[in-house]
Amino acid sequence: MKQWIVSYGTLGNKKITEKTGDSFEYIPCRIEDHIRRWSFPIPKQQRSAAGIEYEKNAYTTGTLVSILEKDFSLFDKREVGYLRHKIEDTSILKPMDGKMPDGEFWMYIPIAPKVPTTKTPITQTMVDVIIDACMSISESFAKECILTTNDWQYPWVNDRSKPLYPRHLSGLSTFKIDKILKECIPEHFSNRIEENI
Repeated sequence: MKQWIVSYGTLGNKKITEKTGDSFEYIPCRIEDHIRRWSFPIPKQQRSAAGIEYEKNAYTTGTLVSILEKDFSLFDKREVGYLRHKIEDTSILKPMDGKMPDGEFWMYIPIAPKVPTTKTPITQTMVDVIIDACMSISESFAKECILTTNDWQYPWVNDRSKPLYPRHLSGLSTFKIDKILKECIPEHFSNRIEENI
């Protein structure tokens, strides 16, 4: 049976996912009754990563990513601190093209979610990777991603000069990413810390 990871973060970026294992299809979607948050602290890396949690009548954006079943061990190792959860009620997944593929669907959920702090802030280099993947679909999808993400009010650092996110990507359109962020969440963007902590 075909296997899918329901990504709400960096696994939706093919340039990132294929550093871990083979991937084949990327289908943009909405994930109903869930919200994306910056809720997975990684103190050793001085940052927080994206997480997801249940919230009735909410939704966020995501990507259905097909992988080989044999590669789950590689992704499980990569996603240490997350629990791989099988999605039984696939009606929460709404592909943007309206065509739901066949297979089994899995989502990584933080085991112990917490909000970002000054010691574990949101990092711009991880934001860049997520928004870059969304922009490859459309600018409107990128904006929807930003607007359906919570926790922007917590510490957020522009670490592009000294990346804290180990899988950061170079050569991205950071000017355009910043422009979209500023348009969508101007108040939070103005509070972004413009240097490493």
